Amino acid sequence: MIVDLFQGQSKSTLKCLKCGYKTHKFEPFLHLSLPIQESKSDISLLDCMKEYSKEEKLTNGERWLCPRCKKRVKVSKKIGVWSLPNVLIVHLKRFGFDKKSHGSKVPKLVNFPVTDLDLSSVTEGIQRDRPVYDLVAVSNHRGNLISGHYYTYAKNRDDNAWYEYNDSNILGLETQNLITESGYLLIFCKTSTRSFRRQTLSRPEAWPCAMRKTQKNSIRTNIQEDQESRKHLDREFEDHQDSAKSRENSDRKCKYFVQQRADRTKGQFLDSTDTDEEKCNKRREEVRAADFKFLGDQNLNIMQSSSGSYVKSGSQLRGKGI
Repeated sequence: MIVDLFQGQSKSTLKCLKCGYKTHKFEPFLHLSLPIQESKSDISLLDCMKEYSKEEKLTNGERWLCPRCKKRVKVSKKIGVWSLPNVLIVHLKRFGFDKKSHGSKVPKLVNFPVTDLDLSSVTEGIQRDRPVYDLVAVSNHRGNLISGHYYTYAKNRDDNAWYEYNDSNILGLETQNLITESGYLLIFCKTSTRSFRRQTLSRPEAWPCAMRKTQKNSIRTNIQEDQESRKHLDREFEDHQDSAKSRENSDRKCKYFVQQRADRTKGQFLDSTDTDEEKCNKRREEVRAADFKFLGDQNLNIMQSSSGSYVKSGSQLRGKGI
């Protein structure tokens, strides 16, 4: 459920500045942490998204080992948004750290629309649904890095009214008062789709990223092949279990037969008046050998090989090993 609602995907691109070699890496995210430009006076949420996807140079100690150049080189790195989730959580980086101070807060006002936030211009991948969102909640922070207080603005979906939740106090709120310098976490819900579908392997059409029809058919074919292979393995396992049970029952009957023969001959030897111990032992071994020969004849299965020779099955060996 968390994946279905909150998971998006980012795309990280590294480019060698010497030979132009590129590599791409896709990673999931549950929220977007967006930087705030302190140099600008009027900042919008789209500005923060563009700053997040801004290309940067990696030099000196951050050089990258290029597979083509076979050495560490200067590269450019760019992180873009590939696919957006159904429920988007935006984290504004309001706290900065440097060597001089332990940390400071960025009290900048970030503007954003409460309804119909269109993020099509900042996504790189083709979206299955148009990325249009409405604001549903705001988590605010008042104070500094050392101490502060959190409170929330949230929309009631029953009456579509906004309320402020501040500890035990609940107050009504006007829409124009939602955007403040205290906004820390912004939660948006996608409005371009009526329902949120489960993202399963058997239903690739429910994935947030758009796919070509050939890709969907290929995925479905692979899934069907995996299911058929799994059913075949299950049948083989059941047949193996049935065969093992049959062999176990046969071995149990053989052991019971030998035990019965041994019990009958044991009393005969004990009642014998023959005082020659070696003679009794020799007779006992003869009876035992006769029992094994009988079992071997009963369990011997012979199959003729292509060369005309005969191979004994394991049933005879099990009879001899009792």
